[in-house]
Amino acid sequence: MVSFEYKVFGTRAFTPGMDDVHLSASELEAIINKHASEGWEYQNSIFFPTVHTADNYVVYPMVNLVFRRVKS
Repeated sequence: MVSFEYKVFGTRAFTPGMDDVHLSASELEAIINKHASEGWEYQNSIFFPTVHTADNYVVYPMVNLVFRRVKS
């Protein structure tokens, strides 16, 4: 049976002053290619939205990219 190990790469993905998530295609491509060169295969993305709290604390959007590779 094949066993996998997983890695989650988190990155902020925001443009100051804008409400939408912004991660350019070339930035995303560079991240995926870097991990692929180390044997990691892209699996999924997990997005966390911007959160504004009552005391004006802001948590900016995050994009977590999930990668896997066969365990050695």
